[in-house]
Amino acid sequence: MLNILIHRYVLAILQRKNKTDCDEINRDLLAAMVLESTGPGADISLFEKFVASKRTRRLLVGEMIAYRNYFSGKIATRVCGLYLALGLDRIALQNLRARSWATRASALSELFRMDVPLDNSLLHVFLYDKNKYIREYARLFLIKQSPSDPLRFLAEENQPISHWEETEIFHLFEHDNQRKAPALNTLLSISNHPSLISLGLKLAAFFKEQEDIPAVLALVQIPDPRLRIEAIRTLGKMEARGAEETLVKQYEQETPEVQATILSTLGRIGSAGVVNFIERQFNESSSFEIKKHASDAIILLSKYSRAAIDRLLASTETLNRTILNHSLNPLINGL
Repeated sequence: MLNILIHRYVLAILQRKNKTDCDEINRDLLAAMVLESTGPGADISLFEKFVASKRTRRLLVGEMIAYRNYFSGKIATRVCGLYLALGLDRIALQNLRARSWATRASALSELFRMDVPLDNSLLHVFLYDKNKYIREYARLFLIKQSPSDPLRFLAEENQPISHWEETEIFHLFEHDNQRKAPALNTLLSISNHPSLISLGLKLAAFFKEQEDIPAVLALVQIPDPRLRIEAIRTLGKMEARGAEETLVKQYEQETPEVQATILSTLGRIGSAGVVNFIERQFNESSSFEIKKHASDAIILLSKYSRAAIDRLLASTETLNRTILNHSLNPLINGL
């Protein structure tokens, strides 16, 4: 019991120290990086006292990474400059040789967040590390440092990636305006791991490159229904003209969930040729979900479906009129 009380007391003291030091670090960073962002480089003497102790150094790096996450442009560049001027990158590089996987993973994360480049030969060694976190950061580093075809090695390895890694890779492309759209054909292959295909679909929807449409369209035949749904949704986000015929042919053999997705996608693509098909599904289906998605699609196609809307509103079926009026409500669909 006494040991527990002593431990809690020591922990409370440490937490108070950390809070005091964090407040001081944040004040100094705010003054040097943000409030005086137009002046010369930051006075590193303000921060040198935090580098000597491992505890305060960790707090300082944590605050710097937070500033890198919150700010961009000149402020983010100044934070990186301060990080390098204090020699924190050299300490992190030394920690890459530590025995503890947690120390090595933390050092990799720190260098990645602070945009410190690493040698590709070292990263390829980390790709085969026993620890998954080190492998994930090595993959992120390689993608970040590869200006041309950065995703090829992912397809060549064909190893699963976590949701966290998928999000980080997506953010690399989303927040870097200098990056061109990557070649996605290697990821959008049925033989790849589902997590890689999912990443490829998200990037295809983000970049909307027309040359990726055939590869996405081929995934409409993939056995995994979750990936089929994601591929179909991606076609809608890409407004993939020319995909309508394939989707209409696929419709009858699909589950109700995939059918509803096809109807929504046809509405987003915005082609006049599918209006009659969608109207028929709305009239003939007994499923409320199918009717609702068909109704929303018809409204999205209102440029071509005015006659169909008038016919459906004149319908004697109360349910059909109710669903259609719901889709027509501008407070609901934003039209």
